[in-house]
Amino acid sequence: MDREIITLVFQNEKGEVLFFKRCSTKEYYPNYYHILAEKMKEGESPKETAFRGAMEEVGLKSIKLREKEAFVERFWNNKTWGIHIFLADLNSTTPIVLNEEHTEYKWIKLDEMDNYLCTPDAYSDLRALELIP
Repeated sequence: MDREIITLVFQNEKGEVLFFKRCSTKEYYPNYYHILAEKMKEGESPKETAFRGAMEEVGLKSIKLREKEAFVERFWNNKTWGIHIFLADLNSTTPIVLNEEHTEYKWIKLDEMDNYLCTPDAYSDLRALELIP
């Protein structure tokens, strides 16, 4: 495996998932909605990366991870990526602070994802958690 990352799927009390719109200057999937992703640092566990990513990407000081998680490998950009996928609870009224990578966020019902321009990896990660067929 060349690289490892985490993805963090936030789900609210209505079953909606929190998506972030990538800024237009991103090299890959500009203006697409995706779930939070963070590269792992050397010596960091996947859960440590999830907590760090929640803080750095959206300003969350703490998160409540569910027991459900998944691991998949993907070949992309000439590298094999190990992806640790976590599911976390987040109240829909929790304030979200966007960083420079995102222009907006949106709570999306899983059966309405096709109405938005979502990254293919978002679908794959949600399937790995068995949230969508």
